[in-house]
Amino acid sequence: MVKQAGACGRVEFCGYLADTAEFYNSIDLLVLPSMWEGNPYTLWEAIAVGVPVIASDIPVHREILGANYPYLFHREDDDDALRILNKLTRDLPLNTVILYEKAACRYSFTQQIRILRQAYDAL
Repeated sequence: MVKQAGACGRVEFCGYLADTAEFYNSIDLLVLPSMWEGNPYTLWEAIAVGVPVIASDIPVHREILGANYPYLFHREDDDDALRILNKLTRDLPLNTVILYEKAACRYSFTQQIRILRQAYDAL
């Protein structure tokens, strides 16, 4: 897909990184092709610093980013991933503050405490 997009030399596949702040400040966008996730810290880190994300359309990505997030691609569909990657690169630069606003509201510390309290109150 990198070759098809003509992005050789501009795409890096990373493993474990000790200094994530330096990493996120050095990239233009993040691709998350996960087949499944529990709580995707990589996604949260990207949201926290405002890095544009294209992600596989799996339940947790949809839950965090919202069902209408425009940069979700059908997992196991290379053509769809390439189409979404092209869409995102055409849309750059993005206003990620607006793009991630709903995720920030749903998952703010205050909202998480409210949800946890409701769960305890229901017991």
